[in-house]
Amino acid sequence: MTLNLRRTIGPTDKKVFLAGEGSNELGGWHNETMHRGEFPYPGILETLLKMIKADGWVIVGAKLWTKIRKFRAGDHRSPEERNVLGVCLEAKEKGCDVIALCRDSDGHTERVADIQKGIESAMSRWSAQMGIIGGCAVPCIEGWVLAILGNRHTESLSRTRIEALIIKAGIDPKKTTPMVEKIEQTGLAHIADDAHSLKSWLEIAGQVL
Repeated sequence: MTLNLRRTIGPTDKKVFLAGEGSNELGGWHNETMHRGEFPYPGILETLLKMIKADGWVIVGAKLWTKIRKFRAGDHRSPEERNVLGVCLEAKEKGCDVIALCRDSDGHTERVADIQKGIESAMSRWSAQMGIIGGCAVPCIEGWVLAILGNRHTESLSRTRIEALIIKAGIDPKKTTPMVEKIEQTGLAHIADDAHSLKSWLEIAGQVL
């Protein structure tokens, strides 16, 4: 059964901002504002958040990773650090209480480290005003879906292998809604024990929400 992912913002609801690479992460929120419609369809990040905490928060905006306005240059920060700081600043300026972000590692260990540095820098600046849920999906968000289905060793697989296994499981990796439905049907009780990036992201989400 599909989760009820939409309702009006109540006076005590936390306002949540999303950031990710495409429709699998963001669902209908990956579209430009004028093309989202009133009720954008949910992506993987929104669905995971809802499974951690079903209410008390509402998504109010989102940003595609390629559209992020990088934080100011300086301090020898990497582009990924500046991306994280840039999107966190945008969420703060929009009055959000929480930002939930995810970037595929695609096998780049330095990207994982740079994203984490960006999160730590953002927390040092804005954690008193805004909760930050973030990290890299290792190696990609579709690997998280396999891990939720109980597949081990996903973090050591290539994107090509992960997509092949997703297809073998009867899911089209290019279609967000079937993956979301599979997550909802499966739940989070049987996540592979070695899916460290996913488990860390969910743990932070539970603390922040």
